[in-house]
Amino acid sequence: MCGLWDSGHCAGMDPTNVIFVGARDIDPEEEELINRAGARIIPAGAVASDALAQAVEDRKVWIHIDWDVLEPGYVSADYKVPGGLLPQQLRASLQALPQKQVLGLELAEYQASVDPAEREAEIATILNIVEPLFTEVSVAAI
Repeated sequence: MCGLWDSGHCAGMDPTNVIFVGARDIDPEEEELINRAGARIIPAGAVASDALAQAVEDRKVWIHIDWDVLEPGYVSADYKVPGGLLPQQLRASLQALPQKQVLGLELAEYQASVDPAEREAEIATILNIVEPLFTEVSVAAI
């Protein structure tokens, strides 16, 4: 989104407006790039329900969630790195954001389980986490 490398997607977002919530397992080169660009990281251990809202302030936001941000075992993802967010932490962070500030939501890195019961539980977890973003949708917005 920021155009710091050729991703094949859009570019032009100011990196100082990027906040990585719960990011971990960042290699030294990535960390240097993030710091040099002015993006911010809120480590998983520092994510309280209002941490994201405080960092965002009154700005409009686009939310991108890679499901590997969660502690492994809640939602299947390609990368399993311990020390992730718990589902209730992520839900509380999203719940603390005023809906009028949320411009969009993108969900990525979900690796659906082949087991139907596990897949159903994972989807229920995902829906529970993002549900606060959709509870106050007005009829005018639809």
